[in-house]
Amino acid sequence: MPKFNKRVFGAPVDSEIIKEFQKLAGGVEGDILGEVKPTFKKYLGDKTPFTRMWCAVNLRISGSEDKDSETLVFSVNENREDSYTKNPLDTVQSSKKTGNIRYVSQLSEELGGGNPYMKPAAGITSVTSKTQGALGALQHTTVEFMVHNKYDFENIFLPFFMRPGAIVCVDYGWSDIGVDLYDPIEQIKDKSLDMSEFDKYIYDEKDGWINTKENFGKANTVMGNVT
Repeated sequence: MPKFNKRVFGAPVDSEIIKEFQKLAGGVEGDILGEVKPTFKKYLGDKTPFTRMWCAVNLRISGSEDKDSETLVFSVNENREDSYTKNPLDTVQSSKKTGNIRYVSQLSEELGGGNPYMKPAAGITSVTSKTQGALGALQHTTVEFMVHNKYDFENIFLPFFMRPGAIVCVDYGWSDIGVDLYDPIEQIKDKSLDMSEFDKYIYDEKDGWINTKENFGKANTVMGNVT
Protein backbone atom coordinates (compact mmCIF):
# COMPACT_ATOMS: atom_id res chain seq x y z
CA MET A 1 0.00 0.00 0.00
CA PRO A 2 1.19 3.58 -0.54
CA LYS A 3 3.61 5.11 1.96
CA PHE A 4 2.04 8.51 2.60
CA ASN A 5 4.90 9.73 4.78
CA LYS A 6 7.24 9.35 1.79
CA ARG A 7 4.86 11.39 -0.32
CA VAL A 8 4.85 14.18 2.27
CA PHE A 9 8.57 14.36 2.99
CA GLY A 10 9.91 12.98 -0.27
CA ALA A 11 11.82 9.77 -0.95
CA PRO A 12 14.65 8.67 -3.27
CA VAL A 13 13.62 7.18 -6.61
CA ASP A 14 13.74 3.39 -6.53
CA SER A 15 16.77 1.98 -8.35
CA GLU A 16 14.56 -0.36 -10.41
CA ILE A 17 12.60 2.63 -11.71
CA ILE A 18 15.83 4.40 -12.71
CA LYS A 19 16.94 1.29 -14.62
CA GLU A 20 13.65 1.12 -16.52
CA PHE A 21 13.92 4.74 -17.66
CA GLN A 22 17.52 4.14 -18.72
CA LYS A 23 16.40 1.19 -20.83
CA LEU A 24 13.69 3.28 -22.47
CA ALA A 25 16.21 6.01 -23.28
CA GLY A 26 18.79 3.56 -24.58
CA GLY A 27 21.26 4.48 -21.84
CA VAL A 28 23.71 2.27 -19.99
CA GLU A 29 22.55 0.86 -16.66
CA GLY A 30 24.39 2.39 -13.73
CA ASP A 31 25.89 5.26 -15.76
CA ILE A 32 23.47 8.17 -15.60
CA LEU A 33 25.89 10.48 -17.44
CA GLY A 34 26.84 7.89 -20.07
CA GLU A 35 26.26 8.33 -23.78
CA VAL A 36 22.66 7.82 -24.84
CA LYS A 37 21.89 5.98 -28.06
CA PRO A 38 18.11 5.64 -28.20
CA THR A 39 16.78 2.78 -30.29
CA PHE A 40 13.11 3.19 -29.33
CA LYS A 41 12.79 -0.59 -29.10
CA LYS A 42 10.87 -0.12 -25.86
CA TYR A 43 8.83 2.89 -26.99
CA LEU A 44 5.85 3.22 -24.60
CA GLY A 45 3.48 4.09 -27.45
CA ASP A 46 3.95 0.60 -28.91
CA LYS A 47 3.06 -1.21 -25.72
CA THR A 48 -0.16 -3.21 -25.50
CA PRO A 49 -2.05 -3.21 -22.19
CA PHE A 50 -4.05 -6.01 -20.62
CA THR A 51 -6.94 -5.81 -18.18
CA ARG A 52 -9.27 -8.12 -16.30
CA MET A 53 -12.22 -7.53 -13.97
CA TRP A 54 -13.61 -10.08 -11.54
CA CYS A 55 -15.69 -10.46 -8.41
CA ALA A 56 -16.65 -13.27 -6.06
CA VAL A 57 -20.00 -13.82 -4.36
CA ASN A 58 -20.63 -16.17 -1.44
CA LEU A 59 -24.05 -17.83 -1.42
CA ARG A 60 -25.51 -19.56 1.59
CA ILE A 61 -28.82 -20.61 3.08
CA SER A 62 -29.77 -18.59 6.15
CA GLY A 63 -28.33 -20.22 9.27
CA SER A 64 -25.91 -22.49 7.39
CA GLU A 65 -22.15 -22.66 8.06
CA ASP A 66 -19.28 -21.47 5.85
CA LYS A 67 -18.41 -25.00 4.76
CA ASP A 68 -21.91 -25.48 3.36
CA SER A 69 -21.90 -22.27 1.31
CA GLU A 70 -20.92 -21.87 -2.34
CA THR A 71 -18.76 -19.14 -3.87
CA LEU A 72 -19.34 -17.98 -7.44
CA VAL A 73 -16.59 -16.18 -9.35
CA PHE A 74 -17.43 -13.93 -12.31
CA SER A 75 -14.58 -12.80 -14.56
CA VAL A 76 -14.47 -10.50 -17.61
CA ASN A 77 -11.77 -10.46 -20.30
CA GLU A 78 -10.37 -13.95 -19.70
CA ASN A 79 -12.06 -15.63 -22.68
CA ARG A 80 -13.13 -18.57 -20.56
CA GLU A 81 -15.88 -19.18 -23.09
CA ASP A 82 -13.29 -19.93 -25.86
CA SER A 83 -15.39 -17.75 -28.15
CA TYR A 84 -12.54 -17.29 -30.62
CA THR A 85 -11.49 -20.92 -31.03
CA LYS A 86 -14.63 -23.01 -30.57
CA ASN A 87 -17.37 -23.66 -33.07
CA PRO A 88 -20.10 -21.11 -32.24
CA LEU A 89 -22.73 -23.84 -32.63
CA ASP A 90 -21.18 -25.96 -29.87
CA THR A 91 -22.58 -25.89 -26.33
CA VAL A 92 -20.51 -23.72 -23.98
CA GLN A 93 -19.28 -25.31 -20.76
CA SER A 94 -21.00 -23.49 -17.92
CA SER A 95 -18.40 -23.50 -15.19
CA LYS A 96 -15.13 -24.76 -13.76
CA LYS A 97 -15.74 -26.07 -10.27
CA THR A 98 -13.19 -26.50 -7.47
CA GLY A 99 -14.83 -27.75 -4.29
CA ASN A 100 -17.48 -25.21 -3.31
CA ILE A 101 -15.98 -22.51 -5.55
CA ARG A 102 -16.64 -22.22 -9.27
CA TYR A 103 -16.36 -19.89 -12.21
CA VAL A 104 -19.63 -18.89 -13.85
CA SER A 105 -19.28 -18.44 -17.59
CA GLN A 106 -21.15 -16.03 -19.78
CA LEU A 107 -23.27 -17.25 -22.71
CA SER A 108 -24.05 -20.23 -20.49
CA GLU A 109 -26.84 -22.70 -21.06
CA GLU A 110 -26.88 -23.28 -17.30
CA LEU A 111 -28.03 -19.69 -16.73
CA GLY A 112 -30.94 -20.23 -19.09
CA GLY A 113 -29.90 -17.49 -21.50
CA GLY A 114 -27.84 -19.40 -24.00
CA ASN A 115 -26.43 -17.67 -27.06
CA PRO A 116 -29.08 -17.85 -29.80
CA TYR A 117 -27.57 -14.98 -31.80
CA MET A 118 -24.00 -16.32 -31.51
CA LYS A 119 -22.69 -13.11 -29.95
CA PRO A 120 -19.20 -12.90 -28.35
CA ALA A 121 -18.69 -12.74 -24.61
CA ALA A 122 -18.59 -9.35 -22.90
CA GLY A 123 -15.30 -7.48 -23.06
CA ILE A 124 -13.58 -4.48 -21.51
CA THR A 125 -13.01 -1.59 -23.91
CA SER A 126 -11.02 0.81 -21.68
CA VAL A 127 -9.70 1.34 -18.16
CA THR A 128 -8.82 4.69 -16.60
CA SER A 129 -7.29 4.89 -13.12
CA LYS A 130 -6.28 8.05 -11.25
CA THR A 131 -5.40 9.07 -7.73
CA GLN A 132 -7.26 11.83 -5.94
CA GLY A 133 -6.48 14.11 -3.02
CA ALA A 134 -3.29 15.88 -1.97
CA LEU A 135 -1.46 12.62 -1.20
CA GLY A 136 -3.21 10.38 -3.68
CA ALA A 137 -4.87 8.53 -0.80
CA LEU A 138 -7.93 7.75 -2.92
CA GLN A 139 -7.84 5.89 -6.21
CA HIS A 140 -10.71 6.08 -8.69
CA THR A 141 -10.82 3.52 -11.50
CA THR A 142 -13.30 3.64 -14.37
CA VAL A 143 -13.92 0.48 -16.41
CA GLU A 144 -15.87 0.62 -19.66
CA PHE A 145 -17.15 -2.63 -21.09
CA MET A 146 -19.62 -3.95 -23.66
CA VAL A 147 -22.11 -6.76 -23.05
CA HIS A 148 -23.71 -8.38 -26.09
CA ASN A 149 -25.94 -10.89 -24.31
CA LYS A 150 -29.06 -9.44 -22.65
CA TYR A 151 -29.46 -12.31 -20.21
CA ASP A 152 -25.84 -12.00 -19.03
CA PHE A 153 -26.28 -8.25 -18.63
CA GLU A 154 -29.35 -8.66 -16.41
CA ASN A 155 -28.13 -11.64 -14.37
CA ILE A 156 -24.35 -11.11 -14.10
CA PHE A 157 -23.38 -7.50 -14.76
CA LEU A 158 -26.26 -5.58 -13.20
CA PRO A 159 -26.32 -7.45 -9.86
CA PHE A 160 -22.59 -8.12 -9.42
CA PHE A 161 -20.55 -5.53 -11.35
CA MET A 162 -22.87 -2.51 -11.47
CA ARG A 163 -24.55 -2.57 -8.06
CA PRO A 164 -23.36 0.38 -5.91
CA GLY A 165 -21.27 -0.92 -3.04
CA ALA A 166 -20.32 -4.20 -4.71
CA ILE A 167 -16.64 -5.17 -4.32
CA VAL A 168 -14.83 -5.64 -7.64
CA CYS A 169 -11.18 -6.39 -8.49
CA VAL A 170 -9.50 -4.95 -11.59
CA ASP A 171 -6.09 -6.15 -12.83
CA TYR A 172 -4.27 -4.16 -15.50
CA GLY A 173 -0.78 -3.56 -16.86
CA TRP A 174 1.50 -4.07 -19.85
CA SER A 175 1.02 -7.31 -21.76
CA ASP A 176 4.56 -7.40 -23.21
CA ILE A 177 6.15 -8.34 -19.88
CA GLY A 178 4.59 -11.80 -19.77
CA VAL A 179 2.61 -11.26 -16.58
CA ASP A 180 1.61 -14.51 -14.91
CA LEU A 181 -1.86 -13.55 -13.71
CA TYR A 182 -3.02 -15.17 -10.50
CA ASP A 183 -6.07 -17.44 -10.43
CA PRO A 184 -8.82 -15.84 -8.27
CA ILE A 185 -10.12 -19.25 -7.19
CA GLU A 186 -6.71 -20.29 -5.89
CA GLN A 187 -6.48 -17.09 -3.85
CA ILE A 188 -9.88 -17.36 -2.15
CA LYS A 189 -10.24 -21.14 -1.79
CA ASP A 190 -10.25 -22.20 1.87
CA LYS A 191 -9.46 -18.62 2.88
CA SER A 192 -11.25 -16.15 5.16
CA LEU A 193 -14.31 -14.48 3.63
CA ASP A 194 -13.04 -11.04 4.63
CA MET A 195 -10.37 -11.34 1.87
CA SER A 196 -7.61 -10.25 4.26
CA GLU A 197 -5.24 -12.94 2.99
CA PHE A 198 -5.87 -11.88 -0.59
CA ASP A 199 -5.13 -8.27 0.38
CA LYS A 200 -1.75 -9.35 1.78
CA TYR A 201 -1.03 -11.50 -1.30
CA ILE A 202 -1.53 -8.49 -3.58
CA TYR A 203 -0.25 -5.52 -1.56
CA ASP A 204 2.38 -6.86 0.85
CA GLU A 205 5.29 -4.39 0.70
CA LYS A 206 7.94 -7.08 0.25
CA ASP A 207 6.27 -10.12 -1.30
CA GLY A 208 3.03 -8.69 -2.73
CA TRP A 209 2.08 -9.64 -6.29
CA ILE A 210 2.29 -6.05 -7.52
CA ASN A 211 5.65 -5.51 -5.76
CA THR A 212 7.53 -8.44 -7.27
CA LYS A 213 10.46 -7.64 -9.54
CA GLU A 214 8.52 -8.81 -12.60
CA ASN A 215 5.38 -6.77 -11.92
CA PHE A 216 6.57 -3.70 -10.02
CA GLY A 217 5.46 -0.62 -11.93
CA LYS A 218 4.19 -2.75 -14.81
CA ALA A 219 1.07 -4.37 -13.40
CA ASN A 220 -1.43 -3.31 -10.77
CA THR A 221 -4.52 -4.61 -8.99
CA VAL A 222 -7.19 -2.35 -7.54
CA MET A 223 -9.93 -3.70 -5.28
CA GLY A 224 -12.75 -1.44 -4.22
CA ASN A 225 -16.43 -0.57 -4.13
CA VAL A 226 -18.54 0.23 -7.14
CA THR A 227 -19.77 3.84 -7.21
